[in-house]
Amino acid sequence: DLRQSWDEIKQRVHSLSEREKQLGLGEKGITTYFSDNCTFDDAELLNRFMKSKNMEAYITRVFKTVKGSVTHYEIRSASVELNDGSEKTHEFEGAQITFTKGDYSPLLASVNRYLSLAKEHCANDTERQMLECYIQSFQNGSLDDHIEGSKHWVHDQGPAIET
Repeated sequence: DLRQSWDEIKQRVHSLSEREKQLGLGEKGITTYFSDNCTFDDAELLNRFMKSKNMEAYITRVFKTVKGSVTHYEIRSASVELNDGSEKTHEFEGAQITFTKGDYSPLLASVNRYLSLAKEHCANDTERQMLECYIQSFQNGSLDDHIEGSKHWVHDQGPAIET
């Protein structure tokens, strides 16, 4: 029921703690891209790792766990597709880093279902190609497909409805 849901979140909705009043990382604010225990040092380490792999961290979230003296980062990629069991843990600067797929899988499956329906109502081929790229990106977590979709979006000049 709505009242029960409100009772569960109202404290945080009205919170005015210094950290919750702004977007940021660690003590500087809140973010949904990194777990609460991540710091700027964690973000810099992960940035170096991603650069070493010629990767970008877009459409991902990071969750940090510490067990004993071992820090592990799980980089979750947003996609409908789930892990197939072949994920590999990388050692980097004393940390363990694992990529996983399937973050927001049920939500993205629903988004893809509606984007597929929207393709039937595109005003032009540019809009259709954009939606196809976004559907593919949401399906497999591909940043390249997302970038391709954005390229089509930029070229969709003066649409009656912003897609």
